[in-house]
Amino acid sequence: MFSTPVLLITFNRPEHTKRVWAEIKKHHPREIYIFQDGERKGNTDDLIKCAKVRELFSEPLDWECQIKTFISGQNLGCGRGPVEAISWFFKNVDQGIIMEDDCLPHADFFGYCEKLLNKYNKNKQVMVVGATTYHDNYPCEKSYLFSRYFTGGAWASWKSAWLGFSIDLEALDETAFFRKVSGQFYSSAETNWWLRKVKEIKSDNTKKHYWDYQMQIHMLNNNGLAIRPHKNLISNIGFDSEGTHTHVNDNSGERKTERILPLSHPENVNVDKKNDYLHMAKEKPKKLEKRIIDALYRYMSESNGFANKVLLAYQRIKRK
Repeated sequence: MFSTPVLLITFNRPEHTKRVWAEIKKHHPREIYIFQDGERKGNTDDLIKCAKVRELFSEPLDWECQIKTFISGQNLGCGRGPVEAISWFFKNVDQGIIMEDDCLPHADFFGYCEKLLNKYNKNKQVMVVGATTYHDNYPCEKSYLFSRYFTGGAWASWKSAWLGFSIDLEALDETAFFRKVSGQFYSSAETNWWLRKVKEIKSDNTKKHYWDYQMQIHMLNNNGLAIRPHKNLISNIGFDSEGTHTHVNDNSGERKTERILPLSHPENVNVDKKNDYLHMAKEKPKKLEKRIIDALYRYMSESNGFANKVLLAYQRIKRK
């Protein structure tokens, strides 16, 4: 019996949900929370597909399990919907696993999350147990490392880490945020990028169709850290025409997943800022000229002699 509560966030994708639900059931969780966003007004396809999703959970389970459901009476969207789901979840549990309906986990994902939730449950700086990495050769001597950057989709966290989260950032003071964040990154460009994102979210309600940016800002504002695994544990099967932010069947999110148990733990809770910068830069889309500059920057940072002199000059120019 798996003792860590699991939240599954769903909407109108029965085939995706069926695959993820099947993986969850293999581990016999003691507590399962199921959230479903409401149908979009006037959308008959949503009525049919959402009903098919609910049918998946009507089948009896062959182990003792408490299932709680939250069926939204309105369509909250992919920003407020997950926020409502996670807030409901943490009103009922102190720690748990959060999964979206298109995130297919490796079998080790559940044990990995449970072990790290229990290990770091008293360390308030660790706010997220992430399970996704987009790099085949993520530089990590142990099973995981600590990062300033959050990855969602399928992850784990604590009620204490979620407290104070706001999708609107209405209470966030921009000047105070800048002071808090300025020392957390390797590059001032990162600090400035997140400050611009704060201003953007606060000024334009139409941009609040997401929540993960706000979670990242929430972490930064609390000097929080995320755990990132050495091996990828999640395959995103939702990069297709049914996705909210994707419209083609390119399968780009379906990354290979690998074993990670048993875990080897780092000795200290610290962040390699340069590693964060060099590797997270790869995960953000950028113009060709910016990609070329970053590639040169990585080369220079890993070289000696003349290349290092060029790097220092580049850094001076960038600061100006």
